[in-house]
Amino acid sequence: MKKVLCILLAVVLAFSVVVFAGCGKEETKSSKASSKDKSSAASQVETITPEPMSSEMQAVADKLEIKEYRCTGLEYEFIVFVVTNKSDTDCGLSVIVNFYDEDKNIVGCQQEEIEAVGAGETACRAVYANEKFDSYTFDFVAEELTSYEAITKDLKLTVKEKDPKLEYSVTNNGDKTACFTEVHTLFFKGDEIYDYDKSYVGDDKSEIAAGKTETKEVFNANGTDRYEYYMNSYAKAE
Repeated sequence: MKKVLCILLAVVLAFSVVVFAGCGKEETKSSKASSKDKSSAASQVETITPEPMSSEMQAVADKLEIKEYRCTGLEYEFIVFVVTNKSDTDCGLSVIVNFYDEDKNIVGCQQEEIEAVGAGETACRAVYANEKFDSYTFDFVAEELTSYEAITKDLKLTVKEKDPKLEYSVTNNGDKTACFTEVHTLFFKGDEIYDYDKSYVGDDKSEIAAGKTETKEVFNANGTDRYEYYMNSYAKAE
């Protein structure tokens, strides 16, 4: 009887070793798969390579004055760029932003266009990230104007505070129709951007005809110290 019990005990112990060894192997496999999936997800991000600029456009890009603000107080994090064309040449602009996690793996890449920025004019653009990010890099590319003309200089913007809103009125003093006129509003707490608004001012075709005035109201963000606004527009090239 004792011999039978010893044999049964030996069988049970052997079975236990096989089971625990199997579980340990499966856990290691799962851990490796998770690491591979994380690396694969980062490698699947499609990056955008800036197009080479002509010598003339490179000279324009070299004279861009750029301010950047990271907004983290809202549901989605994003970067707001305020860019001034310090050159004597009208141009279009493209901004490419790469977003990275804390391990410096790229987690997103976005590109935004500014159709036309006149010489000496300032424009604004927000670039949103689809994923949480730790850091970012960016490139601005200046482009020759072919399809559009810079006409922001022909527009007059008037701002009225009508608590709890801001009323933007834009008058087109030029002789060309203004298309998709944008007003970007940056709301600050101290030196940090707290909220942001992008609104189009125009008629039902998103245009402001020559000699006409169009208005738009936006909410003034609560709890902020001040706000800045930037307007930008363009006309179709003839």
